[in-house]
Amino acid sequence: MRHARMVALVVAVATTFLAFGCEEPRGSIEGTAYMQDGTPGSDLVIRAVRPEYPGILVRTDDGGRYHLTNIPTGDWDIEFFDEDGWQVGLETVHVTAGATLTLDFTIGEK
Repeated sequence: MRHARMVALVVAVATTFLAFGCEEPRGSIEGTAYMQDGTPGSDLVIRAVRPEYPGILVRTDDGGRYHLTNIPTGDWDIEFFDEDGWQVGLETVHVTAGATLTLDFTIGEK
């Protein structure tokens, strides 16, 4: 009987934690990538990385726009790659819970 109560208590605490406390706060990063001539950079790769997470990759659309969603809060390195796969930019940003950070980039500007 005592064992059953302990199991029930552990299950109740774990369920409460899962329902209310374990989800990391998240935010988003969006922007537009431009080529040196000012035209939108379509089909470029944008990658968000930090040591404890695998990289999150997206491609820009025909207008050079990208949107990284559901990003855990904290500092992230945002890497920009050209159409040949060469890294052409790196920015460090801070993601805030519930907010969308705008980060535009021009290849060759920095």
